[in-house]
Amino acid sequence: MFDLLFWVELGVAALFGLILSWLSNRWVSRRLSGESFFKPLNATCMACRQGLPWKEQLPIVGPILVGGRCPQCGASHRVTLRLLDALMVLAPVFCVGIDRGVGWVIGLSLFFMIAAIDWETRRIPRALSYPLLALGVLGMSKYGDHTFLVVMAAVGAYATLMTLRIMGQAWLKREVLGLGDVLMSAIVVVWFGAINGLLGIGLGVVLAGIVALLGIKMGRFRRKDHIPLAPFMITGVALVWVGFYVINGLGKLI
Repeated sequence: MFDLLFWVELGVAALFGLILSWLSNRWVSRRLSGESFFKPLNATCMACRQGLPWKEQLPIVGPILVGGRCPQCGASHRVTLRLLDALMVLAPVFCVGIDRGVGWVIGLSLFFMIAAIDWETRRIPRALSYPLLALGVLGMSKYGDHTFLVVMAAVGAYATLMTLRIMGQAWLKREVLGLGDVLMSAIVVVWFGAINGLLGIGLGVVLAGIVALLGIKMGRFRRKDHIPLAPFMITGVALVWVGFYVINGLGKLI
């Protein structure tokens, strides 16, 4: 049966995602380049700081229309920002598909922005992580009788990573794990629950280790380079979370 209302909601969600994509890309790119969100009004190339044509500023399709490079200096667009564009559009569409509200759209958007900034700068901005934690805490009523278990799992994740951070600093005499990563472990559990959160964090650590080893093998990383953990934790919990819905959906079909 054709559900017109569902497809209308999906279309509105996609439109909202395009707006989110433009806003988030502007905020992240301006933060990376050290510019204000409002000035200059026109978007600029992060390499040459020259103004970009209007068509290049379109979400998703803009960089494709100009060949993926700045028309002025020829610098290629950052893959991180292009991926962020796509995820921002998909977030509200996915939330509509699984019957999640605006709060989840905002939460997923903040997760994606944190992952993009951490990958580029090796820093997690508190301006994003603190509101994300606050939103997660406000929504913990969804866990019902399992709320205490989720709280303990979040505290446990935080304590485990903080212990690893302290031990790593004492042994290697340098920072091996940022405080932002430690806080993100608790935020992941608060948002996705004890099981999904802890599985996602574990999978993220494994993915980070694999990427680090491959990067060193291929000459992309050096042994003392910092590898951002937050993007991998977010990727890990996303795979676990989406996998749960896929398996649940296949189970209903069978």
